[in-house]
Amino acid sequence: MPGPRWHNLVMSAVLFLSVPAVWGISATILLLAAYMAANLLGKRKAAVRRYAVRSNRIAEPFRILLISDLHSSRYGSGMEPILRLAEAEKPDCILLGGDLYHYRGKTAAVDAFLSRLPSLAPCCMVLGNHEKRRKDVPEIRQKIVRAGIRLLSGENARFPSPRISISGVEDFGHKMPLHTLAQLRTANRKLSPDEFHILLVHRPDLVPLFLRFDYDLILCGHTHGGQWRLPAHPSGLFAPGQGIFPKYAGGEYRFQHARMIISRGLSKKPWWAARIGNPPEVCVIDLSPDPQECASR
Repeated sequence: MPGPRWHNLVMSAVLFLSVPAVWGISATILLLAAYMAANLLGKRKAAVRRYAVRSNRIAEPFRILLISDLHSSRYGSGMEPILRLAEAEKPDCILLGGDLYHYRGKTAAVDAFLSRLPSLAPCCMVLGNHEKRRKDVPEIRQKIVRAGIRLLSGENARFPSPRISISGVEDFGHKMPLHTLAQLRTANRKLSPDEFHILLVHRPDLVPLFLRFDYDLILCGHTHGGQWRLPAHPSGLFAPGQGIFPKYAGGEYRFQHARMIISRGLSKKPWWAARIGNPPEVCVIDLSPDPQECASR
């Protein structure tokens, strides 16, 4: 026969579990655990996020594939799933929004991935804060260029047939806007008024600064989609440089004369913080003519 001590423990457990609040808390924990498990499994596959942009400055259809914030994460053997995805989309241009390399660790897998992209379409890239943190950043720059990718740093890449110009600004951090401003001014001086102007930059934190220039479309990464996208906070929980409940975490944002698209990226890091409600992604942006649109500038 159990003694009085065991009897008291059993009765205390029964009374504790009979409280409705306990059942509610337990159910919430189980649901959250299931949600996190589903999202951890979802990190193995990248989603395709599609956007359509029309403008009277665009002469003919043009497809952009935006890849950002890989952070040296692995997707299958030799990154084949991402490469097959990119090939299937048949882009006219591949833009790389920085942080393809993590701030530490080996580079061979990313080196091999980048070396294969130019065979699919012309590629342009800007450096992110993680590439800039690496001690071997000079070697990283050389590898990117040797792969056949145009590395933009206050420069423009042009596609004359559809009249598209892509300006690239490398990352200087949100606390160094003067360096960013210098590169923006350098690139902006060389823009033609009859082109569709795209700005490729790693982080969206300085969007008020970007909007001072004549860009139709701003493409960014860096935020990882706010890491956790919960029903109560679909814009994301946290983004570096913006903090809790960021204003610009991922997706499309429209302004008076421009729009901004933020890729939620491909990062599977950090391993201890699952991407909840926020699958890794590659962005496909279809540009097309809009004869009905009146020029606003």
